[in-house]
Amino acid sequence: MKLGPSNIVNDILKSVSLLTLFIIFMFITSFVYVYFSGPQKVFEGQKVKLAERTIQSKKDYIQSIVFSVIRDIELEEQVLRNELQLHPKVISVKDTLLTILLKERCLNRIRKTILVDNGYIWVNEVINYEGGDDYARRLVHANLPETEGMLLSTSMTDINGNFPYQTELDGIIEDGELFHKYWFKKRDSEAIVEKLSYAKHYEKLNWIIATGVYLDDVEAIVNADLRESENLYLRQIKITLFIIGGLLILVVFTLVFFRKKLRGIIKYFIDEVNVREKSLKDFNDNLEEIIEERTQQLRESEQTYTSIFKSNQTVMLLIHQGTRTVVDINQAAVDFYGYSFAEMLGMKMEKINVSSTKIINEAINSVKGNKVKYFIFKHQLANSEIRDVEVYSERILLNGEDHLFSIVHDISELKKTQAELVIAKNSAEESDRLKSSFLANMSHEIRTPMNGIIGFTNLLKEEELSEAERQRFIEIIDKSGKHLLNIINDVIDISKIESNQVKAKVSTFNINESIDYIYSFFHSEALHLGLELKCHKPLPNSRANISSDQDKLHAVLTNLVKNAIKFTPQGKIEFGYRIDYNDIEFYVNDTGLGIEEVDQSDIFMRFRQAENRSNKNTEGSGLGLAICKAYVELLGGVIWVESEITIGSKFYFTIPTEVE
Repeated sequence: MKLGPSNIVNDILKSVSLLTLFIIFMFITSFVYVYFSGPQKVFEGQKVKLAERTIQSKKDYIQSIVFSVIRDIELEEQVLRNELQLHPKVISVKDTLLTILLKERCLNRIRKTILVDNGYIWVNEVINYEGGDDYARRLVHANLPETEGMLLSTSMTDINGNFPYQTELDGIIEDGELFHKYWFKKRDSEAIVEKLSYAKHYEKLNWIIATGVYLDDVEAIVNADLRESENLYLRQIKITLFIIGGLLILVVFTLVFFRKKLRGIIKYFIDEVNVREKSLKDFNDNLEEIIEERTQQLRESEQTYTSIFKSNQTVMLLIHQGTRTVVDINQAAVDFYGYSFAEMLGMKMEKINVSSTKIINEAINSVKGNKVKYFIFKHQLANSEIRDVEVYSERILLNGEDHLFSIVHDISELKKTQAELVIAKNSAEESDRLKSSFLANMSHEIRTPMNGIIGFTNLLKEEELSEAERQRFIEIIDKSGKHLLNIINDVIDISKIESNQVKAKVSTFNINESIDYIYSFFHSEALHLGLELKCHKPLPNSRANISSDQDKLHAVLTNLVKNAIKFTPQGKIEFGYRIDYNDIEFYVNDTGLGIEEVDQSDIFMRFRQAENRSNKNTEGSGLGLAICKAYVELLGGVIWVESEITIGSKFYFTIPTEVE
């Protein structure tokens, strides 16, 4: 049965009324649910987050306190140095007046420091890193001043059986710092509550500096924040629901008030739809005939287009000139760029062509004006790979709009081959020049000691020589022979390195003993030249065993210290090591002549160093630093230099190893 306009109007108004009632019911249900049960569910997970955020703020606070104490100690040390005017030959400050005064002043200051909420700072001095009953000595503790001077044991526990001192020792050995929780008496109270502490190892004085906060107030802080958030949430819910309710009331009132008018409007539109439906049916009948004719023509055009464009093995693109977007592509373009057909349609040329928008517009305008139709561009594929391409473009008109028909050829391999040929040519020329310079310099370096040996050997034949002169000539011959032997050894070493004959021989050895040996070997020479020689060994001998190639490590350090002595007219030389996570960083610092910044990138290069050093009035082949770099890289490390002219040089190198 066909429905009349009045029936349709009644059905529409009935549906609108039912929908309005349903919306009102859902609003009331949502209001009751949100108001009475919403806040509890919203804030169930927030309590944990608030607790975590509160504890994190306490962590940040106590960590900043410890860092502030360490900065005060370093500032106090600088003040004391200026006051005492320490003698420069003092190697260690452990038992000096400086250390004694520094400890005394800093401990007194820490003892008097009172933090927020009656907090305090305590200091323990590490005695035994292995732990035990005497692992540390209590220096300062404001909460338990009677324990100052007592020995601490890692076996001590709190009321819950935790081992705070063992945990503290493990943390500073592993990371040098730690946060940990335990139960402890509150200051000026007998209450035992949970405490959060932060401790940091200050290696220079062998101190553990720590402070902490009690966690008995965390729940109160969290509950206060939750109450405030809950009240704000409820106020927002009430306001929102009030606004929504007002809007619903307004909708119901409007619907009732304008019901009669809505009935007339809906009836008018239904009559209008019926008239237009009849006109549309007549129009569709005529349109079907036209579509059938056009469809046949389109099939013929598509067959021709597919054979010329779609099936071609060359990459082809059809680009809208105004928007610079891809309108159509062939399968070869999909295979080349790596995007799907759907992804490339509508894609901006800027996503493919890495040139600037200005250059792309200039190219399009050039094709439009029939000026240039051939271009070299860089195109980016879907995997972010950049390819060099040559592009042939032609302007065509489609549907009254300008388009570009572009053919793309990949010339990346051609460009790469050309670039490799240029690099190979330059490298060969540079290698030939450097090796020629190296051979010329080696010839000069070898002739110099040889001339000394031959010349003074002939002088020894003179019968009128005094015994003192004879001994002096013999010393010169001996020195020239050793110089010549060093040159030959450097040439042999660099030859072995070039031919990959050098292998690492890893063994376990004590790094402090190697540092001591190098120090004693060069100490006399440094004193003779008026130089101050220092070495630094931060690890105790019992913990200074490492696994690496001892001979090559010894060779690198020896070469760097020897160079420092050679190029330091006056001042001091310091060498040693420091622990950096799983690496050991060695360093050799001097106050010598320094290295020009422009030369710092070349001093470790093979052959080039010999060329650069040929103009300096120093002995040696100039291959020492190249050998050092090769040995360090063989051990899996890196080497670098920081230097300023007339200020001095700082050589660093690292090797990966595990300290036992």
